[in-house]
Parts: sequence; C-alpha cells; structure tokens
Amino acid sequence: ALTHLPADIVKKIQVYSTDSLSKTLNTPKTLNIVLKANKRKGTFGKEGAGIGTADTYTVNGDINRMNSGQMYSLMGDMGNVEKERMGMDAMPSMNSGRQRTINLGANYRDNRNKKAGFGANVLSMNMRNESSSRTHALNIYPNDSSTIQDQVSDGVMNTYSHQFNGNVNIGSGTKTIFFISPSIGINKSENISTQQASQQFEKTGVQTYQSSGSNNSTSTGTSYGTALNLSHNFKRTGERLTALVNIRNSDNESLSTSNTETKYATYSNAIHQQNKSNNQSMNINSNSSYNVSLGNHFSLQAQLGYSLSKDNNRYRTLKYNDETGHFDQLDTTQSNTYGSIYHAGSLQAIVTKTMGKVTMTAGTGIERDLLHGENKTNHTSLSKRYLNMLPQFTFTYNPVLSNTLQFTYNGKPSQVTIQQLQPVTLTTDSLNIQEGNPDLQQPYTHSINLTFIRMAGTRMLTVTLMSNIVTHSISSATTLLSNGARVSRPVNIEGQQNASLMVNYAMPPKTGNSSFNISGNVNYSKAPVLSNNVRNDSRSLYMSSSFSWNYHDKNGLDLAMAVSPGLNTMSTSVGLHTSYFNTGLTGRVDYSYEDWEGEMAMYYNYNSSLPANYQPALPFLSPSVRYRFLKKKAGQLGLSVKDLLNQQSGAGRMVSATSVIDSWMQTRGRYLLVSFTYNISHFGPGRTPAAT
Repeated sequence: ALTHLPADIVKKIQVYSTDSLSKTLNTPKTLNIVLKANKRKGTFGKEGAGIGTADTYTVNGDINRMNSGQMYSLMGDMGNVEKERMGMDAMPSMNSGRQRTINLGANYRDNRNKKAGFGANVLSMNMRNESSSRTHALNIYPNDSSTIQDQVSDGVMNTYSHQFNGNVNIGSGTKTIFFISPSIGINKSENISTQQASQQFEKTGVQTYQSSGSNNSTSTGTSYGTALNLSHNFKRTGERLTALVNIRNSDNESLSTSNTETKYATYSNAIHQQNKSNNQSMNINSNSSYNVSLGNHFSLQAQLGYSLSKDNNRYRTLKYNDETGHFDQLDTTQSNTYGSIYHAGSLQAIVTKTMGKVTMTAGTGIERDLLHGENKTNHTSLSKRYLNMLPQFTFTYNPVLSNTLQFTYNGKPSQVTIQQLQPVTLTTDSLNIQEGNPDLQQPYTHSINLTFIRMAGTRMLTVTLMSNIVTHSISSATTLLSNGARVSRPVNIEGQQNASLMVNYAMPPKTGNSSFNISGNVNYSKAPVLSNNVRNDSRSLYMSSSFSWNYHDKNGLDLAMAVSPGLNTMSTSVGLHTSYFNTGLTGRVDYSYEDWEGEMAMYYNYNSSLPANYQPALPFLSPSVRYRFLKKKAGQLGLSVKDLLNQQSGAGRMVSATSVIDSWMQTRGRYLLVSFTYNISHFGPGRTPAAT
C-alpha cells in the first residue's frame, strides 16, 4: 500500500535506529510515516490495464482505505509484460524467460489502541514461465582432461503460492513489548523440460557423449510457524531484556519422471525412472540477550542462543519395468530413509567501554553443536560433535561527529547439513552424480572489517575493507569418469579466503540541479577445489567502478546516467587463465510539459568474453509517452515500447575454479503496449495523531 501512498498527504518521514544500544554502524532502522492532520481518513489507489503486440497484456490495481488507525488494502495484477523498475525501465529481466503472473492480495492493519495493534495479509500467486536457453561450458580438469559441454534446454514451469502472515503487538509505548507473528504457506510447482547436450575434450576435440532427455516433475510444500518477540526495559537506564523464538514446520513432497538417452563412443545408456522424495522438518531458533549498564562508561551484554533442526527424509528411485509398464523396480543404491537432529547452543558475554571519543567492545563465548543422523534403510547411524569459540571485538573512534572509524573482528562456525554428510549416491541422468561425505568437519570463518565514514556538509565518503578466512571450508571434489560423467562430493579443503575494498563518494547538488555518486570496488578471492583428485586453487580478482549523475530542473527535465566498468581475471593451479572486461551503461530521460510526460530509458551491457551469438549488438531502448486528463488529472493514457531494437536479453558469464559458463536465455523481446491508469485519492481528517 505504501507504494501508491500520495506524496501530498505525508507530513514527515522519520528514520531511527531500532536498537539504540547497538554500537555497530549497520543497525536496523524503522521508518515512521506521519500524515498531515487533514489526511488521515480516506481512500486511495490505482487501477490500470494495457494491451499490446506479441499477445501482451496487463491488468493491475489496488484500493486502500484508511480510517484513523485502521487500514484495509486489496491489490492484484495479471499480465505477461515486464514489471517497471524505478530508474531502470529498459533493463531486461536476466535469466527469467517469458513470464505470465497472477497476484492477488489483501491487507488489514489496526493501530487504534495505543498499547496494542494487529494486522494480517494474504497473498496468492501463480506464475507461468516459458524458458529457452543454451549454455557453453568449459569444465576444468588437470592434465589436459578439461571438457567443453554445450547444452540446449526448453521448459515450462507453473508455480502456485499462497501465503498468510499475521502480526499482533502488545505494549507499544510501555516498558514491556510483545510481538507474535504467525504465518502459513502453501506452495506447488509443475515443471516440464527437455535437454540436449554434448561433451568433448577441449584439447583433442574427441567427443565423450551426446545426450537427450526430458523431465516431468511436481512438487508440493506446506509450512507453518510463528515468531515470538519479547522486550522489557527496566527502570535502570540501559538495562534491557530481549527474547526471540522462531518456530517453523514444513512438509515437502516431490515426484519427477526422467527419460534420458546417452550415446557414448562404443555404447548407449538409457535411463527411465521416477524419483520420489518426502521431507518433513521442524526448526526452532531462539536468542535472548540481557543488557545492563555498569556505570557511566561500561555496559555488559549476555547472549544465549539455541537452535534445533529435525528432519525426516525419504528418497525412492524406481526404474521402469517394461514387462508391467510401471515404475516398480526399486533402485536400492539411490533409495533410503534418513532422519537427523541438529542441536546448536551458544553462550556469549560482551563488554562495552566508552572513553571519550573511543568505544571498545570485546567479548567471547562458546557454541556446542550436536548432529545425529540415522539411515533407517541400512540401519546405520552417524553422530558429530563440534565445539567452537565465538570471539568478537569492535573498536570505534569518533574524533568529530561527522567522522567515524570502526574496526571489527568476529569468528563463528557454519553448520554442516545432513545432505552434505549423507553417504547416498543420487543421479537422474547418469551424467551428473552427487555423493555425500560423512567425514566432513565444521567450517569456521574469521571475519575482519574496517570502515571509515567522513561527512563534510552534505557530502559523504565511505571506505570499507573486508576480509574473510575460512578454515575447514567445504568445497567440491569432482571426478571425471571415463564415459564423461561427473561425480561430485563435498570435501574439506584449507585455503578459502576473500578480501574486498569498497569506496563510495556522494556529492549532492550544489546548485539544486545535479548530483553525483562515485564508487569503486576491488574483490579478491581464493577458492580451492579438487578436480580428478588434484588440488586446483582458483584466484579471482574483480575490479569495478560506478559513476552516476542525476539532473533535475524546474522546467520538467530529469536526466539520469550511470556507467559501471569492470575487469575480471581468474587463474587456476592447473594452468587456466581468463580475463575479460565488462561494462553496464544505463540512462533515462524524462520530460514533463503541462499534462504530457515523455521518457526514454536505455540499458546496454558489454562483455568482451562472450561469443558473438551471445552478445547484444545494440542497446535495449524503452521509449514511452503519457498524457494526464480527467478531473484532478486522475486518468493517464500511456504508450510504450519495450526493447525497441529487439535485442533479446539474458546473456552472461560465470567463472569459478571448476568451470567457465556462458549462458543465454530468450526473453519476450520487443512489444508495444497501450495502457490506461486511473488514480483514486480522497482524504479527510482522522482521529489519531499519526499513522506508522
């Protein structure tokens, strides 16, 4: 509803920190919108429809009713056109295919009682996505055994989603505040796809296989749970107790039928099978903290955390029986029933001391993780116990109000999933096989951040240096079999690390017309993997920058331009080196004259590494013109063209230690759309002082 809230009814917008005791720079923020005294009761909304070439259409609308502390909203949209994106209207939806969506929603909120409020919303969604894509992949292996794989895929996916969210808050404005937020979700997806692929050795060009296949799958899922939040402020200044509990239960089922034929040099292999799975899970996450002031310059925070994850998984792979005409031959190598329970508990103590312009925070704690898994099919079990320290340190220096220097360090473990540990082989096409590893150790991440912020008047400079080092990192061990198939298995490898430097400088308008923003980013990462049992470290360096300019004048002209060049380099231990340049260029021109509005949006992305048939030759252009009429200019008639030069988007490149993948996905392409929009706005005075 806030998307279409008329600007002329807003008196002021307040932004304040949710956690006033936090000493970090990135604390949660709350937005408080205060309405004008004579605009707190009324109805507003927007209704529209459009029709265009290439069988495009759109229908959308929302209606909102405010009555002092109450608000009702109904909203919905249906269509197969690109959604507008603020400032980026020409930019295509990357890797999204051709979509048709239907959305219906309702929202209710009641804040008439100053000490209690409640609200709820319901959203139903259906999306149909038609995709057509191709990929060209270099799979990296040592000893001249790298392969090139080309694949063409087509598919149709239907997704259905129904979501309910509620919220009750008690005690607003008092020392004790309680929130409860229940939610229920129901999801279903149906997917039909076909694939054709071929693979050959990069060095010799000798083909290893050709494959073609189809897949038909259906999945359903339900989830329900609630979040509970309690906070209490004691009489003593700075003394506060908070507690949060999040409970979530889910039940998911899937059924897929695959039919794949693979031709190798001397033989062929056909797979016709069904995969059935059922996953039931319960997750409980809780955290509580106690803050107390220990004098004028000291404060103490104690934190207690506990999480429980319980899963029951059932996998069945059934081969097709030619004699019976049914899928009734159980593949015991890919079928099992597996359950797991994961407990994680932590206890931390943190002390903060303020010494004039310096604030220091130091603390430590312990985390104990217990994992137990049981394979009920072969009557085996797996247990893991992990114990880790949780150190953290923050140093903040504020020489003047407008300058801040902050250094932070923390260490924390990452959970190991039962899917990574489970020693069961899974495959749907015999070409890509995944295995579990019961011997995995728990990864641990050391994080260091250094941030400097300087404000000079309305100008702002931000410099951030971040670094992460992961011990016992979980990476992929990939083995290329003699027939061209790949077996992937998670393993622990030391050496994963990354570092980044980000600089941003914002210059608001001096004359009231122009503003500039300049930013730069340098990112280095090292990612080790195993390829054919040979360690292969990839070292990547990405350097990028962004320059944006915005111009506005009182005659109705608005300009926005941005360019973001970048350089990517990657080298691996097995001898591969790749380097490419990419840049994105966006622009937008708006001009208003009396009741007329015109716009031209432009987007272009260049990647020097992409093959010619993946690279767009011309920019994506989206011109439009709109005319306002009727009483209070409530009506708007529009004419727009998306992708004027019909460039078809969706090209990109992904680079990693194991592969270099070029991809392309077809989108809707060029279409012309005629639309009409009607704005509803009627307001009067209400009883309450403000709406939030």
